[in-house]
Amino acid sequence: MGPWQAFLEAPAFCINLERRPDRRDGLLQRLGEAGFPRVSIWPAVDARSEDLEPLFERHGLGRPIDVDRFTARRGSQGSLLSHLGLLAHAIERDLPLVHIFEDDVFFPPIWTSHAEAFHDATPADWDLLFLGSQILYKHLPTPSVFRFLDRHPRLRSLSRRVISRPMPILQDIVTCPLYCTHAYSLTQAGCRRLYGWLTGQPVVYGYDYMICDGMRQSPRVSSFPLKWYAWNSLRLCPDPAGRGSDPAIIQRNRGLVFQLEEDGPGVVGDKL
Repeated sequence: MGPWQAFLEAPAFCINLERRPDRRDGLLQRLGEAGFPRVSIWPAVDARSEDLEPLFERHGLGRPIDVDRFTARRGSQGSLLSHLGLLAHAIERDLPLVHIFEDDVFFPPIWTSHAEAFHDATPADWDLLFLGSQILYKHLPTPSVFRFLDRHPRLRSLSRRVISRPMPILQDIVTCPLYCTHAYSLTQAGCRRLYGWLTGQPVVYGYDYMICDGMRQSPRVSSFPLKWYAWNSLRLCPDPAGRGSDPAIIQRNRGLVFQLEEDGPGVVGDKL
C-alpha cells in the first residue's frame, strides 16, 4: 500500500446532526467516491435540545467570550463541542491518523485530478493538514510568490503550464492562518496537542476562530502549538466549476475540498 492509499485508509468521521438526515443523503457516497473507505457518522452536539453547560465542564473549557457572537450562537457552541468530542474519541482510541469532515463537504473534480499530487508534495512533518479551508492570503510570508502570481494572471497561467504539479515553494501548500474546519486530517500527536491547547485556554469561542487566532499570534489565546499545512488550489485550478457563487462561500473554497452553498445551514450554520 502506497502513502496516498494509506492516507485514504485512515478512519474518516463526518459530523452530522441527527435531526438533519437530509445532510447524510449522498454524504457517505461522496466520501467513498473521493477514496475514503472507512467513513462513519459522528453525531453532532445539538444545541437546540442538549444542555451544553455540562459538556463545557466535561472538557474543562474556559470562560465563553463574545467573539463573532459566540455566546449567543448556540450552533457555534455545538460545533466546537462536536469537534472536541471527536478529538477526545480519536485520543481515547489512539487512532494514528484521522480525517474530520463536516456534513456540507463535497469533492470537486480537482480533488480527483490533484489530491494525490498535493499529498505527495506536502512535507511529512505535519500534525494537522487542511484539505479545505479559507486561507488568509494577506498573512502569507512576504515576499509571497503566490500573491505575486495572483496579481499577474498571465504569469500565473504560465507558471501553471510550466509547473503543473503542486509545489510548496510556489505556495500551493502553505503554512498560513486560516478559517474553516470542514475538511482536515490529524495525526494522533496532533489530536492530543490540539485538544490540550483548546481546553487549556482561559477563554473559549468559535472553533476555527480560536485556531486562526492561535496561528496569527492573537493575544486572546496562546500560540498555536501544531505543525500545520493547508492545500491551496488557486494557482493550479484558478476557476474550477463549483467553487461557488456567494463570495463568502468562494472564500471558504480555497483548498481541494469545498463546502456546499445551496442546501442551507448544517452543524455549524445552525445558529439556533
